[in-house]
Amino acid sequence: MIHEQQLGNAQKMWYLKSNLKGEAERLIRHLPITDENYDIAWTTLTNRYSNQRLMVATLLDRLTQQPMITSDSPSALKKLHDITKECLAGLKNFNINIASWDPILLHILLKKLDKVTHALYEQTLTSPRELQPVDAFLAFLERRFQSLEALCSDKRSTTQNKPTNRTSALISTKDSQSLQCKNCKGSHRIYTCEAFKQLSIWDRVAKIKQLRLCLNCLREGHRSAQCSAGSCLKCGKKHNTLLHMDANNQDKTTPSITAIQTTANATKQGQVSSIVKDKGSTNVNHSIALSTEISASEGPFVLLATALIKVTNQKGKSIEMRALLDSGS
Repeated sequence: MIHEQQLGNAQKMWYLKSNLKGEAERLIRHLPITDENYDIAWTTLTNRYSNQRLMVATLLDRLTQQPMITSDSPSALKKLHDITKECLAGLKNFNINIASWDPILLHILLKKLDKVTHALYEQTLTSPRELQPVDAFLAFLERRFQSLEALCSDKRSTTQNKPTNRTSALISTKDSQSLQCKNCKGSHRIYTCEAFKQLSIWDRVAKIKQLRLCLNCLREGHRSAQCSAGSCLKCGKKHNTLLHMDANNQDKTTPSITAIQTTANATKQGQVSSIVKDKGSTNVNHSIALSTEISASEGPFVLLATALIKVTNQKGKSIEMRALLDSGS
């Protein structure tokens, strides 16, 4: 682009040296930016890199020496598809007529496929006795790896939602080793402890935070964000059912946090000031109040607002996600 512009050679030389790196930059590093040196630099680079024979040979090697696919892997099929299209486009840029190459190319590319994909391709042919175009083969490859990616995505989501036997065994082993109640030191888990159940909701939360236990499964060793156990049976959120708050089980004398204000001084010190109001003054989401109380006890923090939204993925499935409202961005 610069070479064909109506600019002085010194300007072209500056643009050229600014856009080179590696070996190409070292070739003309010794040349100062002058009108006379631009033609020298351009000739030097052209002689070194404008080798059509070498570039075509490189494209052909890349096209024909692609590895064999041993299984119906979507990533391997996608790589075969993309590299083939890239090399064919590169050969066309050198004005090479590849229109009659289809039988040779198709023979080479079919040798790269795994047996399952090769058999499926043969089944898609409407005229198997005739010569087939490469474009139709590449279209088949694209449909194939897209369908495999969709299947792999469904399989991953199913696996993530269903714990393996090994994971369950590890959890059971860990539970058996820490059967002592952290609240009363009895031979039971804390979520079966009668003394713990007699506490108010806020006292339970404070006790769990004090003992550094997971707010979801009430066990130690991890946080609720990494917990793989089930969620609250009443609202489905990431906390234990014993810590669930609603209008019926919240302690009448316990105030709830209904608003959080961040002042300039608090932000500077990495802290957040809170405004505490009585429960009857406003109607708030108690799960938000619980999260606020839990976070407030962890020390200096910056609180940002969030919102629950529904997002539709490419398969038309609606997923509930949490959006971060970053007012400081």
